Amino acid sequence: MNKKTALILLLGIISCLFSIFLKNPSSNSQLVLHGSYFEPIHIIDFESEVPCIELKIEDTRILAKIALGFNGQLSLPGSYLEKLTHKTFLHEVFYSGINGEKYRTSLYTIPEIQTDRLNLYNAESAEDKSSSERLVVGKIGWSFFEHLNFFLDCNLWLIAISDSLETLSQRGYSIQSFVECPFLLNRKFIEFEAITEKGPLRCLLDTGTTNNLINTKTLQNSGLNSESSYCFQNFKIGSRDFGKVSFHAIDSLSEFDLIIGMEFLHSKQLFVDFPNRKLYLSDARD
Repeated sequence: MNKKTALILLLGIISCLFSIFLKNPSSNSQLVLHGSYFEPIHIIDFESEVPCIELKIEDTRILAKIALGFNGQLSLPGSYLEKLTHKTFLHEVFYSGINGEKYRTSLYTIPEIQTDRLNLYNAESAEDKSSSERLVVGKIGWSFFEHLNFFLDCNLWLIAISDSLETLSQRGYSIQSFVECPFLLNRKFIEFEAITEKGPLRCLLDTGTTNNLINTKTLQNSGLNSESSYCFQNFKIGSRDFGKVSFHAIDSLSEFDLIIGMEFLHSKQLFVDFPNRKLYLSDARD
């Protein structure tokens, strides 16, 4: 190996060391970021209070809702996937819905997905077989952000990818106002514990759900069989009691007690530290 070739090789290695390659171990998807970063992605619209961002896939721009209760990277209608030229079929896959139902669908690889600030390469998209025509045609799940830190501030119409809470602080956010709470992903959902007057309850975090929901099994276990809704007088996450929080009843086969939807999250700032499995919540700034 001559000196010129060795120098080129060395520079290539150094370049790699200064880049962060964030990969999904179950796929070849990657997102390349550098050093300390805060990358805002602006919310374009709210559909039933659910935040939506714009994606560009090939030559088409579409709206996709941020649905952290979906356990995939991306979901797109079959009619839209058919029009994509460069997709690659992977295999059939089973997903679990928040109601406990199982459904089977096709999984594809899409070479590149662009947002206004970030590109994701070799992303996996499930086929949404729903025939309904909606303005919002895409759905982005928690796996899209699996190796990142996700930030949501609906008051400023903003989501962002940030390397740390410290960087968030440098952007003017008061991280001292955040309450910290551990969460689990072992059942392919973001789940955490809340303490209420009915005892500790298992919560599922879902930005893709409009209302806060309570499992009817939880109501029955609390002796509230006929209730269609319930309001907790005390709702403690981590070290903070958020006071009164209302929930609408839902029949579900899942083991969760509550779904925390946008009814609660819309007035909060949410920081999800996926690598360390921690949630941070704060009331939104005026």
